[in-house]
Amino acid sequence: MAQASPEDEASVIKAYRQPGCTSCLRMKEFLTKHGVAFVSINVLEDEDGFAELEALGIRSVPIVRRDRDWANSQVLRDVARIAGVAWGGAHVLPASELAVRLSEILTSAGRLSAQIPEREIARAIPDLGSRGRAARPPPRMPANEGGCCQRRAHLFGATRQGFCN
Repeated sequence: MAQASPEDEASVIKAYRQPGCTSCLRMKEFLTKHGVAFVSINVLEDEDGFAELEALGIRSVPIVRRDRDWANSQVLRDVARIAGVAWGGAHVLPASELAVRLSEILTSAGRLSAQIPEREIARAIPDLGSRGRAARPPPRMPANEGGCCQRRAHLFGATRQGFCN
């Protein structure tokens, strides 16, 4: 394979992500939907990708980058800017459609949670009271001590802390 010239390397769009991060998935879907070629970099497995973010002083994902220009990909308008895609605004669903979707999600969650054996729920949720609620709320991590992906990476035995906010 031929080496990329510095001009080619500067034009490559890199999408830094980690598994299980829904914002990372949204970034990749946005780029794909708009026909943008990009390199997807899993920062939990790619040491060089991890080092590239560290060199820029970045400690979270999702990040989209072209050369030294980068953006937090939780803001799709910024992803569009980095990717050179015209930003047409976000499509917001009407409240009636959101209500229908929420109802479907809650119905599914109820149906699926009913399939979990009681002994598994009691094991997974300590201090479960007789009314089916935790006797005390679980401790919360302060915002500066890690986000959803950091906890998820810990739960699944990742060798490196997660990256998302």
